[in-house]
Amino acid sequence: MDFATPVAVAVITLAALLARLALVTSTDFPLGDGGLFYAMVEDLRANRFSLPAFTSYNDSEIPFAYSPLSFYVAAAMGSIGVSTLDSLRFLPLTVGAAAIPAFYLFAKAVHMKGSTALIATSLFAFATSFGWTILGGGLTRTFGIFFGLLAMYHLYVLTSRDGSLKRVMLAGAFVALTLLSHQQLAWTVSVAFGLMLVALTPRFSWRSLGPPFAVTIIVLALTAPWWLSVISTHGTGPFRAEFAAGSFSPLRAVVGIVSLVVARRSFPLAFLIALLYLEGRSLEYAWIFGLSLVTGSLLADTWALASRRRGPGGGGLRGRPAAMAGLAMLTIVWLIPAWSAVEISHSRAGAHRPAFEWVSANTPDGSRFIVIGDGRHWSVDFAGEWFPVLARRENVATVQGSEWLRGSEGFHSRVDRHREMQRCKVLSVECLDEWQRSAPASFSHVLIDTGSCCLRLRKSLETSGKYRLVYEGKHEQIYEVASDQNPRLRAISE
Repeated sequence: MDFATPVAVAVITLAALLARLALVTSTDFPLGDGGLFYAMVEDLRANRFSLPAFTSYNDSEIPFAYSPLSFYVAAAMGSIGVSTLDSLRFLPLTVGAAAIPAFYLFAKAVHMKGSTALIATSLFAFATSFGWTILGGGLTRTFGIFFGLLAMYHLYVLTSRDGSLKRVMLAGAFVALTLLSHQQLAWTVSVAFGLMLVALTPRFSWRSLGPPFAVTIIVLALTAPWWLSVISTHGTGPFRAEFAAGSFSPLRAVVGIVSLVVARRSFPLAFLIALLYLEGRSLEYAWIFGLSLVTGSLLADTWALASRRRGPGGGGLRGRPAAMAGLAMLTIVWLIPAWSAVEISHSRAGAHRPAFEWVSANTPDGSRFIVIGDGRHWSVDFAGEWFPVLARRENVATVQGSEWLRGSEGFHSRVDRHREMQRCKVLSVECLDEWQRSAPASFSHVLIDTGSCCLRLRKSLETSGKYRLVYEGKHEQIYEVASDQNPRLRAISE
């Protein structure tokens, strides 16, 4: 590696860090999500760094089964005076930036060419990984991405050219750290390792199974204190529920097998296909890893093609159509995540703090709310996720944390419940009444984000006689179900 390459990686990293810092410091509250993780960090601190059996989040008896490494780091920072809110603002920012040079190592190992790896790294830094890594919920994602990239780098080197004991131990350690940070990213690493074994192993032999077996043993040994603690408390139920929360299907698996066919011809393309069809709940890591590798390779090839002249005396570019196609792809790759980052930067749950604090001080302890806002999907219902933490009341429509639960409170049931509740935004109060009759838990209050939606619903609430307005703030209205309409509310008040 020449001197210019580390300088280029450092410049890319610094530029990306400054761009993200501008968004993070534009508010004194974590961007986007993170309410569940805030509660889990506080639970860990309250339990003196021993894993609690359950998290206090949303009064839902959610098993404390999430990969805990980033929570321990945030809790430890609290011990030296850094608030949990600040940890959720700045840890994702810094760890996410540290993942950029880690991605370069992985891309360089895959592409072998430093110039191609730099193009892919630029895409990773400024486009496909931007939005979701600076949110409060990025606390676990960025740790998982950082360690996952280092794990995939060492696994690639281990599989392709260096089967030494040192490499086995490094690969095992970083896979273990990935699993202790984020289960889904550990699955991503596993998918990548499987493709590496197919693509890079010259021929099968029993001896070739030695390194993967050794890596597996190291991972199990290093992570055992965590998963054994969870299983001894809850059994395997939380892990089975989390797996069932994915969207795996036979069709996805069959199409994903295509990646095995492609693997020996193009690992980046095979990796992208595998992640698109085998990832489970989220495709963001297919964008973050696979698309950056593939597009980086395409753009590097396009640049090389466009640079060739037709002949010794020719002046035109032979690859001009390909160059235009490459530029079009680059535009698409940049615009989609860039729009996501802009949208996320305007989704600030912290703006609702005065209303949430009013709820905490002025409503009975057993009150149950539904929070209706601009979150078109449960994953971007940021106000709804932060509400249980800041208002200290239950949000009966919150999905976060339900991936560890089963039955009527499990992930898919909660997602359906949230979708039906959001449908009421453009309807009347009868929709809420119907939703309450079908939901397992009744609600006593309705909080509406007045800055984003629900004009028809709000007018219906005002005139129905079944609800009364008890709070109106800059961004919110809160309605209470009339006690004669809700016997449970009457019991709470008494």
